[in-house]
Amino acid sequence: RGIPGHVGIGLRYVLLKRLAKECGTNVSVLPSVHFHIGKNLVVGSHISIREHTYIDGDNLEIGDNVMISHGTSIITGAHVYDKVLPMRDTLEDRPVTIGNNVWLGAGAKIIGETTIGDNVIIGANSVVIKPIPSNVVASGNPAIIIKKLEGNPNA
Repeated sequence: RGIPGHVGIGLRYVLLKRLAKECGTNVSVLPSVHFHIGKNLVVGSHISIREHTYIDGDNLEIGDNVMISHGTSIITGAHVYDKVLPMRDTLEDRPVTIGNNVWLGAGAKIIGETTIGDNVIIGANSVVIKPIPSNVVASGNPAIIIKKLEGNPNA
């Protein structure tokens, strides 16, 4: 976890590749990233995961060309709630899908059972609790679309 530099990035990549259901190439996981790797973690290629990020990967799919900025949290489970016992240790599986060409701003929170489309920017400290379509910038708590993106951002 705390091994710095290229050696640490290489070791974290090898571990991720062995533990995830699928893992692409050129995946950079920096120090102080905490993974809870579950049975259905799929990671694409050309991914950057910055420091102090928490990823609950029980049912998470990350596309290609994704940058996950400092302090981001991705949560794929939620406590079961009922009126008799407000919170139990039992968790519900709430899948998260992150498309291609996505930038999650610093401190963003992606909270269960949602999809982020392709070519999306999520603003810093935003909280995503509902699906975000492709080709937009979304920001706020909860995140809402603040701008539509024109054309191909990779052109």
